[in-house]
Amino acid sequence: FQQTLDRDEATQVQEYFMNFTHNFAQKGQKLTFNTTYSTYTNDLDARFNLPPVATIAPAISNFLRNKQQNSSDFTLLQLDYVQPKIGNAIRLETGLRADLRNVGADFAWLESDAAAPIAELSNEYVYDEDILAGYFNLSRRWEKIEVQFGLRAEQTLTQGQLLNNDQIFPNDYFNLFPSGALTYQLKNAQKIQASFSRRITRPRIRELNPAVFLSSPLQRRQGNPNLQPAYADASEISYLKNGKKGTFSTSIYYRQTDNSIRRFVEVDAVGNRLFTFKNIESGQTYGLELAGSHQTTKWLSFNGSGNFYVDQLDVTEFSGGLVQRTGQFSLRLLSRLRFWKT
Repeated sequence: FQQTLDRDEATQVQEYFMNFTHNFAQKGQKLTFNTTYSTYTNDLDARFNLPPVATIAPAISNFLRNKQQNSSDFTLLQLDYVQPKIGNAIRLETGLRADLRNVGADFAWLESDAAAPIAELSNEYVYDEDILAGYFNLSRRWEKIEVQFGLRAEQTLTQGQLLNNDQIFPNDYFNLFPSGALTYQLKNAQKIQASFSRRITRPRIRELNPAVFLSSPLQRRQGNPNLQPAYADASEISYLKNGKKGTFSTSIYYRQTDNSIRRFVEVDAVGNRLFTFKNIESGQTYGLELAGSHQTTKWLSFNGSGNFYVDQLDVTEFSGGLVQRTGQFSLRLLSRLRFWKT
């Protein structure tokens, strides 16, 4: 089939910043405060000419008009303090942070230029997300050894709401995110490091918003307001060599992910496809990475990298026991020629 699209779109973005730094008498000791406020608005008016397809639900004509009004407000407040020496040995970094976000999406489909939206395909969704966090990071260096440990605590308050039917989707959670690294300096500008960290990936508004978007007569996309954040525990052992003409590094890594957010496709009996998002139970990624650079002559240099990894996903909940395993690798080599000094 063939379809045509005509769209008008207007976007406006405003950002405001303020920074403050106080330097103490001790070198490196400082207190900083940063704040950011931004607003975003986007208005879209699109007209689709679709071929009449009897399988689409609800039954509609071959002309559709999509009107969207999207907006967001974001406020960042961050306070950081650095004490370079506690007892002439330990470095301390600590701080507080607040991320306050409000997002709105008014999503309407109209048949022809009719005033009333198609109820099954239209909604107004608002989403509030407040992240309150505090952290500290301690590090100490000996002659050949450096140790670092940090901890970040986060309280997240979220609520999504469908205004057209007053459905509310609250989701509040508290997390601790530790991180650490042990570095050992070898001879001849070499070092090895072992590190670990815990990270979070929150669902995006596009993945949460349950609005239905028709990309073709047989294809729809819809967010999942019940998505949970994904968590990853990562560990890595790496080696680095610095030379007069270049560098070389290699690392082996492992990452365990829980509640990973993935896109799923659901197909009904007549071929309609619905793209949506779900949390899967767990996944593992492990691999080997190489990187290096070399200044061959004054005018010629090379940079290269390679990465091989295996990605394993446990999708038992959706596939009756299936574990998906894929292996991938990538290689990159760049050369740079310099014909004159700049």
